[in-house]
Amino acid sequence: MKFSFKFKLFFAFIGYGLILVLLTQLAVFKIEEISLKSASIKKASETFQDRNEIFKSYIKDTNLKLSSIISSDIFRSYLKDTKNIKLANSLFLDIASTSDNIMQLRYIDNTGMEIIRIDREEFSSETYLIEKEKLQNKSSRYYFKDISDTDQNVFWYSKLDLNIEQGKIEIPIKPVLRIGTPVFHNSKQAGILIINIFMKNFLYELVNTPLYDIFLFDNDGDILVDSTHSHCWNKYIEEDKTIYSHFAEEAKHIIYNTEYFGQNLYSNKISLNNGENLHMVIKPKTDYIQKEISEHLNQLIWIMIGIVLISFPISYFFSKTPIRLKEQADEQKKDQDVLLSLFDLSDAVLFKWNNDENWSVDSVSLSVDKLLGHTQNDFGTGTITYIGCIHHDDKKQVIQEVTKAIENKVYFFKHKPYRVVTKDGDIKWILDSTVIVRNANNEIINFVGYLTDISALKNSELKLQKLSRTDQLTKVSNRMHIDDVLQSQYYRFYRDNELTSIILLDIDFFKSVNDDYGHIVGDSVIIEFAKILQSSIRKGDILGRWGGEEFLIILPHTNLDQAMQLANKLQKIIFQNNFSTVKHKTASFGVSTFERGMSVETLIDSADKALYLSKENGRNCVTSTQTL
Repeated sequence: MKFSFKFKLFFAFIGYGLILVLLTQLAVFKIEEISLKSASIKKASETFQDRNEIFKSYIKDTNLKLSSIISSDIFRSYLKDTKNIKLANSLFLDIASTSDNIMQLRYIDNTGMEIIRIDREEFSSETYLIEKEKLQNKSSRYYFKDISDTDQNVFWYSKLDLNIEQGKIEIPIKPVLRIGTPVFHNSKQAGILIINIFMKNFLYELVNTPLYDIFLFDNDGDILVDSTHSHCWNKYIEEDKTIYSHFAEEAKHIIYNTEYFGQNLYSNKISLNNGENLHMVIKPKTDYIQKEISEHLNQLIWIMIGIVLISFPISYFFSKTPIRLKEQADEQKKDQDVLLSLFDLSDAVLFKWNNDENWSVDSVSLSVDKLLGHTQNDFGTGTITYIGCIHHDDKKQVIQEVTKAIENKVYFFKHKPYRVVTKDGDIKWILDSTVIVRNANNEIINFVGYLTDISALKNSELKLQKLSRTDQLTKVSNRMHIDDVLQSQYYRFYRDNELTSIILLDIDFFKSVNDDYGHIVGDSVIIEFAKILQSSIRKGDILGRWGGEEFLIILPHTNLDQAMQLANKLQKIIFQNNFSTVKHKTASFGVSTFERGMSVETLIDSADKALYLSKENGRNCVTSTQTL
């Protein structure tokens, strides 16, 4: 059977076309394989940053506990009178009970003798106070010497090691990190504070991830913990497994470089200044890479089979199909343009963003320029991401709401109103209704959001809120708002050990102002008092009118001595001020600080008693609860 030249040319065209497609697909596959490995290493570096931040937060939380003890009035009172140890013991028990990871909390005096010691046997078990007879002298221990040589207000960190009892490693093993700081009293060192924290659960969670093998090792290359938990703490259990065993060719690069990008791994130094030079190696799991490659290969095979099966009819209709496809595409684009044009004519914005780390924008309506000042092109080129437009104080809320919606597998949800920042730095309030788009396998493809500017409505609402918590005469906080803030600070104190003090002050002989000059002048004096106080307190302090001529100032993160300093400063400023009509006025002050066992009512009552004592002592003075 003979074929015409046209048929031969037709089959040749198909054959060459198939070869070209095959070579193209193989080249694309190879590029994707290289790209996949490169992307996995970049993702590994992002994974390290996340875990390093978690590590720093874990350590910072312990540092804050030591700081809260040192700044505590109870502990400072104990240092003044060491016979009064009962309250100090309770303070240490309370602090240790706030975190399940505290293994041991101790105060050791400058002779090396344990004075207060709280123990916990296992992670999350009950804490208990060690009896005086069982306390030991630790003057010969390395950590006592090291912490004693540390500067004031500086934290010392031990090496990560295993807990040892009676000269032997405790079984089951208990990885421990010790954190300490020196204690000073009257400018002299009085001893040290030290916390032992359980690290096993934390470290195991730190290295656990389905996508990577993670190793934590010291400056000798000894593995402390790894994601398989098969070579942990090798230098203690005499197992000859180090970083050199796992990464022989790249071990030196890993150890001697702070940050290292390898062909198949990433390493960087952990933020812990304990002399161990702790590093983390993150290597994409072989199964993960192979799975991705296999999926790409399977896709390629099916693509080739499909090409073979449809090549003949496609070739037959090649002259007609492109025209028909173009007509369909034009129709779809026309429909899409009509839909987007509805948004372009309004203030609402239609966003379509991807399910990636930065919520990169896939498409957006032209009306985005009216809302944010950024153009379609800004988002299209990736210069601007949607998450980058959200106000930094609201990002956590928005991300949590998206995460919750994903976990609940909903199709549609609405955000609470949140703020966005425009190109010019203006802040706008947004109402965001979002659809989660999933494929047939219930995997998230992207999000489609309908954004409406509600700034005018929200600003009106905020103004009403401000009016509801503002004293109309003085324009400072009213009694209701001060009560709410005090309650919030009460919870922060008991939950996070956040120090809070208050100053209660009263204008001396104010009744005579109303009697001699009238209530209008009396009001002007109160207004002037409020302005003086507001301009003299710190940015984070909250001033409120407590009632009549009384004012109350809430001082977050402030101990009693710091509150006394501010109160004395205010007393002098008021004393030196020349008031408009009455010329000279003074005020009396009472200062109090939250302590364990106090309620909001007892805090205010103690400040009121201190204020009363100031009145009894001739007015125009400051009294703290320490003198009661």
